[in-house]
Amino acid sequence: MRKFYVKKHMGNIMMESYTKKLIVSCGDFLTTSGIITCLEFDGNSFHLIKEIEINHPIPEIAVKGKGITGMCRGKNGNIWMAFSNVIVSVELDSGEIVEIITDDRFNDLHDLKMVHGKLVAVNSGNESIDTIDVLDKSIKRFDLLGSDMRRKTPEVSNNSNTKPHLHHVSTITYNHKNEMILGFFKQQRIINVDNWEQISTMMPSPIHDLQFHNEVLHWTTICGKIFSFSGQTSIFDLSKCSVEIGWTRGLLVSDDSFIIGTTAIRDSNSNFFNVLTNTNVKDVGAKVTWIPKESNRDPIHYIFNNSQTRKVYCII
Repeated sequence: MRKFYVKKHMGNIMMESYTKKLIVSCGDFLTTSGIITCLEFDGNSFHLIKEIEINHPIPEIAVKGKGITGMCRGKNGNIWMAFSNVIVSVELDSGEIVEIITDDRFNDLHDLKMVHGKLVAVNSGNESIDTIDVLDKSIKRFDLLGSDMRRKTPEVSNNSNTKPHLHHVSTITYNHKNEMILGFFKQQRIINVDNWEQISTMMPSPIHDLQFHNEVLHWTTICGKIFSFSGQTSIFDLSKCSVEIGWTRGLLVSDDSFIIGTTAIRDSNSNFFNVLTNTNVKDVGAKVTWIPKESNRDPIHYIFNNSQTRKVYCII
């Protein structure tokens, strides 16, 4: 997220406002392509800068309904993006793919981070964390199953169904000590795997979007709650802001607000969502929502084109 500050004079009072530019990675339940939505938020409303549809670079392994999942910034303004089974670098102005990283064991890729000049990919279907050298494309894998369990599982390919997943890690971050912190979707909890500590308690529904802001860890759960942890757990519940709750995924934290994403709830995922969240929700459109940390302002929404079939993954 980039902030541009503008000072405004109102009478004898000088006020400061800012514009936030953000990028949202998306998919569509009905297609195999990914969608990148570039937005600007001026404090009062969202404005669409542009929307780019990006075709899967290897059509024969493209997975319908996945689109672009994880996303992070690379060099020269390019953006690294993950489809479910391939990673690409995209030149944002043109929407052209300028680099491709493939591997036979990429399966259901989720979160993507740039850490010390290397890409770190959450390879959910392979149950591994993959650290990728962007220069020579070599991959170092942190195996979340271990050798004994790995021998019991079927061979993984780009298109294989690897369910049932044991962990289905959905998100990763690192703290100021460079310790790896993982969000376990199946277990609904967060673990610092380097010091083997659990962070906070078991969550009410699966976890996405681990993110540090001012050294405080934040994350979302799919039932529409934003949590923060700095010794004690705080909860920000979207349902108390009169926000229609869909599959909550995608988070951007700033000093004054949250921007969160909502994937559409429709026939194909409503039963699964309702079981996980103990709700009875259907027909919720996809959107991003700006929510102030102060309670004196209402949330502000951006409704996507084709919101009834849109999936939201990541916001940067």
